[in-house]
Amino acid sequence: MRNRRHRFLGVIAMAALMSVGQAQQPDQAKQAKQAKAGQAQPGQRPATIGGHPNLNGIWQALNTAYWNLEAHSAEALTGFPSSVALPALDSAARDSSAQVREAAVAAMGQLGGTPAVATVRRAWQADSSDQVRAAALVALARLNAPEARTAILAGLRTPSYRDAIQNAAITLAVHRADPDLVAAIARELGSQPLPAAALAALTAQGDTSARALLRTALDDRRPWVREWTLGAVEDQLDRGAALELLRAAAPTLTRPEAKTAVVEVIGRLERPPS
Repeated sequence: MRNRRHRFLGVIAMAALMSVGQAQQPDQAKQAKQAKAGQAQPGQRPATIGGHPNLNGIWQALNTAYWNLEAHSAEALTGFPSSVALPALDSAARDSSAQVREAAVAAMGQLGGTPAVATVRRAWQADSSDQVRAAALVALARLNAPEARTAILAGLRTPSYRDAIQNAAITLAVHRADPDLVAAIARELGSQPLPAAALAALTAQGDTSARALLRTALDDRRPWVREWTLGAVEDQLDRGAALELLRAAAPTLTRPEAKTAVVEVIGRLERPPS
């Protein structure tokens, strides 16, 4: 069971890394504009500007260190009494830096209390950053806020940059799995590979609703959904469990191309490991 859980968490971690990596693209676009305007690029800074030493690299490093310090400070506040930490975190949750706001909201989720719920709720409803809203969604669930389940269902349907909000919602739905949440995950099968991985992870945990939806997805009209579902079955289920599911599903598939793909995977799984 632990290995299966780790597999799904590994998929989540990869999605998060992609999200963070892609979040750097606005800076890259800015650099492209600077290049077009004839300005120097990173690694090509002139030694002087107007006859004076070029200190841009130093200021950039100091600014990066400052924002990292602010984010870590927000997290460190959880070790202080609520009367001290909550006002400071509420202020940090309004900071101009999305990184600081995200850290503050996450810290609020650890700290708890009615004021924390209010701050996290505000971030979920109105923050301009998808990463901050994703952190707020996780914090709402951690705080057991009354609207947490409704927010998770909304998050599953919410488009965001690099799927940050949906990824958080899928992870939370897996932990809180009930038939309605499982069905909501299945409705997002066509959006990205993670919903299929979530259904497969739930199937590995013995969720019969997820298993039925996973079998249906193997015969989906959309070829990319079928591909993602097959990949999820191989990645998230043990070899024996994957074979059992695919062998049971194969005779019921109505699409020739779906059946061909399933039979190929069955053949591959039946071969002894090399």
